[in-house]
Amino acid sequence: MSQSGNSVGKKIYELRTYSIKPTCTGKYKQLTTEKYHLRTAHSKMIGFWMTEIGGVNEAVHLWEYDDLAHRASVRSAMSKDSKWISEYASIAHQYFDKQHNELLTVPWGEIATSPSQEGGVYELRALHVGSGRSTSLLQNIKDLTSLQEEILQEKQGKLISVFSTEIGNCNIG
Repeated sequence: MSQSGNSVGKKIYELRTYSIKPTCTGKYKQLTTEKYHLRTAHSKMIGFWMTEIGGVNEAVHLWEYDDLAHRASVRSAMSKDSKWISEYASIAHQYFDKQHNELLTVPWGEIATSPSQEGGVYELRALHVGSGRSTSLLQNIKDLTSLQEEILQEKQGKLISVFSTEIGNCNIG
């Protein structure tokens, strides 16, 4: 069940972050380039990024699901996909130090699924939304809106979306 109680029948997005052992980054990139089609055969990938600033040596994936039931069926199918397990998952698992997952929804707007250019630089910005104080909440919404306007006006990039956490760290927008 979601923390906000409304993710049934609503698209959800899974943000998966893998910390890769520094000595394995090259091997991970090569394996992923060659075999990741085995994963994308199961569900829609919105984005895949490798970090260089902040949490270095991280692979960040963003996946789209119709709802929690769809996610469960995809995860079940993947657990039975012998090619996925033998050719990718069992090998990649050796390269990871840790993993962090969160389930997100889009409170307003749409997801921009095509990048403004191939490659490039992306920023993941998390805002902690305080609960219980309406002035804090209004300020945080204003911050999110001004961030979107800043990106558009300065033509610094393209806002992919604003997400709200359903399952994971609470009160992050």
